[in-house]
Amino acid sequence: MRLNFAPEDFVGIAKRRFFWAAIPFLIIAIAGLIYVKSLPPMYESTATLIVEDQQIRDNYVQSAVSTDAEQRLQALAARVTARDNLLVLADELNLFRDEGLTGNQRAERLRDSAWISVNRISNSRRFNAPSSITVRIGYRNENPALAQRVTNRLLTDFMNRSVEDRTEIAAETTEFLSEQEADTRRALDTVIGEIGRIKQENPQALPDNRDLYTRALDRLAGEQSRLDASLDSARQELRILEAGRPVYLSAAGGQNSAEQELRIKRRQLETLERDYQPSYPDVIAAKEELMALERDLDPPAYRRRVSREIDYLTRQISEARRGSAEFTSLTARKESLERDLANMPADTPSTSLTEYQYNTQIQRLQAQISNLERQRAAIDDEIQENESRLGAIPVVEGQLYRLEREKEQLESDLARRRQNRTSAETTEAMEEQAKAEQLRIIEQPIRPDSPVSPDKPRLALMIFAVAAVVGLASALFPEVMLPRVRTTKHVHELVPGIKVIEVPRFKTTGVRIQNMAAFAAASAVTLVLSLGFAWTALSALT
Repeated sequence: MRLNFAPEDFVGIAKRRFFWAAIPFLIIAIAGLIYVKSLPPMYESTATLIVEDQQIRDNYVQSAVSTDAEQRLQALAARVTARDNLLVLADELNLFRDEGLTGNQRAERLRDSAWISVNRISNSRRFNAPSSITVRIGYRNENPALAQRVTNRLLTDFMNRSVEDRTEIAAETTEFLSEQEADTRRALDTVIGEIGRIKQENPQALPDNRDLYTRALDRLAGEQSRLDASLDSARQELRILEAGRPVYLSAAGGQNSAEQELRIKRRQLETLERDYQPSYPDVIAAKEELMALERDLDPPAYRRRVSREIDYLTRQISEARRGSAEFTSLTARKESLERDLANMPADTPSTSLTEYQYNTQIQRLQAQISNLERQRAAIDDEIQENESRLGAIPVVEGQLYRLEREKEQLESDLARRRQNRTSAETTEAMEEQAKAEQLRIIEQPIRPDSPVSPDKPRLALMIFAVAAVVGLASALFPEVMLPRVRTTKHVHELVPGIKVIEVPRFKTTGVRIQNMAAFAAASAVTLVLSLGFAWTALSALT
């Protein structure tokens, strides 16, 4: 193997290996040009869209689509170029039907030829200006009309899906917010019902009654103190009366004066009854005074007189007109006398009037004490009841406080969600009326006039480069892999330090004829290949 070549070596190689490089170069170039010529022309139809902002300011109506427009359009492009959608498109336009391809193969062929790109264009001329988003849709095919039809179909599908997606998102947002509002309203109704139930089940333990119970306890405490004082006074009076029994019964003078007064009152009443009617006021007053004395001094006489008076009042009531003032007065007097008669003790004094009066006072004090004790017990019960109600208020108040806070929160959530739902409905209406962000066509898909591929000059240059590399490799391969000694320089490189004398080589006539024939044949082949190369290049590149 030899790798070190001098410039004169390359000149010699070029002379010796010219046809070794030219013939492979021409053969490969002709074959490549024939391949380029056989490639069918591909026509490309494109459409360009631009994303326009919504026509109504965001301050008034917020968009329902919160995702970035570029990301949303890229996802939409992936959906449009999905397998199922491409199969539907291929069936509608009868693409690749005669080629015997399967569904997946047809979809892949269509996906390889169709493309959708989303690009963001920065407005660099304006400081802090928002960038614009454009969408380019294209399709390549041998038939320019078909390329236009497919591009137009992809464009229509892309725009329709964009509108449907935005409208669907707005509708789903409205539905979701409506469901949230309904859920919040149901929760609020539940809390209101729970508050009503607690108030209905605990009417006496409501926080609003705390002041009422507190004032009632203050009043009952005062009443309790008053009753305690009255009880102490009555008990003290009873003890004093019981302790002074001998002294009281020994005082007979009081009995004579009281009996004398009783006799005087009876004579006065008899005189008045002779001169006046029983309904005369003085007669009635005298009867009242006499009955008051007889009740304490002569109970049997009191009972008889009261019975006679009741009979008299009964006759008067039967004669009076019902509903009149006289009827009302007579009825009230009769009922009062009946109560007094019913409350009179059944026993009568067994010894003397003084002892009877003493016993009557004892009984009165005992009855008073018993009545005060009943009132005291009733007040204690009422105090206990009010205290128990006050004790139950904190529990109910805690439940109501929690529910009221929950109610306020739900009312706030309901108002917010109602506002969100109203805004979503407005957004949905804006989407339906095409007032939101939308795609505007700035370049319609047209029928292409010239093919965009294959790029024959570029392919030809690539083929020429490959052919040149192969030709050079063919020429250099023998020189590198099978080196030969051709000059004295080569000998000195192999055997340094030895003097070499170059002897010229003489070719015979037969050798010269053979070399000339080989050169002529190679030249003819090269010429033919050159002509074929020129014709092929002319036909392939024009």
